[in-house]
Amino acid sequence: METPVKLSRKIDVPEPPAKFDVIAKTDSSITLQWEMPRHDGGSPLTEYLLEMRDKKGKTSEWVQVQILPSITTSYRVTKLNENLYYNFRIKAANSVGYSEPKSLEKAVKPQKQSGKYIA
Repeated sequence: METPVKLSRKIDVPEPPAKFDVIAKTDSSITLQWEMPRHDGGSPLTEYLLEMRDKKGKTSEWVQVQILPSITTSYRVTKLNENLYYNFRIKAANSVGYSEPKSLEKAVKPQKQSGKYIA
């Protein structure tokens, strides 16, 4: 009698989150939004890691802003300096580890939004 062969399914890190964008700004905050990765790597997502760095800072190292639950798809970063531009990136995680980062296309500066709506 032959022993059944267990097929192992390779589990990998997830793909990066999709569509990472700025959805709102004030003079001291930036609200970011993203979509879940298209593929979770074969293991459920556990969290997101949001990181930032200021464009003209003394260091080019990424700093952790927040670790967020996997059901979260937006976050408001507060206490920002209105005179600086910031780069943001986000990574998705599962039981294997973190995805490659998804970065904003360009640095953003906190600024008060105009009260006028232009269609």
